[in-house]
Amino acid sequence: AHGMVGSDASTENVQISNSIIEDIGGSYLKETTRYGNGIEFYGTDAVDITVKNNVIRNVYDVGFTIQGTAGSGDNVLVKGNVFVSNSQDSEIWENGSATGVRGYEFTNNISVNAGRGWGYEARPDKYVAGHILFWQYLIEEDTDINFHHNIVYNPRRLYFIEQTNGTN
Repeated sequence: AHGMVGSDASTENVQISNSIIEDIGGSYLKETTRYGNGIEFYGTDAVDITVKNNVIRNVYDVGFTIQGTAGSGDNVLVKGNVFVSNSQDSEIWENGSATGVRGYEFTNNISVNAGRGWGYEARPDKYVAGHILFWQYLIEEDTDINFHHNIVYNPRRLYFIEQTNGTN
């Protein structure tokens, strides 16, 4: 299903580095709903998280994500990683009682073939494929999310912002 998951009420002071995370996901949640992320922080207050110098490839859904109907992200650094052939490389998905993402830095990463891996071929919702995905991000105030100094080669698209559910 997922490679690594932080899902307690609070997940703090985590460093994931020098790892290879590959061939993740595609599990069935329901008859037709599939899922699977490389590194996922779900419904948790993810605080002081560093993800650096990893190779994250061939992931059905997203290489790195902060998501859920509760929780937040504070001081999250995703730096110096290589992302290859994931459906998405970075996703922010929060709604419900989630409180937003602050201090998120996605920097100095290399992305190759975002949205062009096996996950794209297998998934029914092909429109979400790309380097960056924002899904149901409803929090407007106190948001600080930065993408800079990344090299992105041959993506299906650079970003997709889902708007049908009110993403701001």
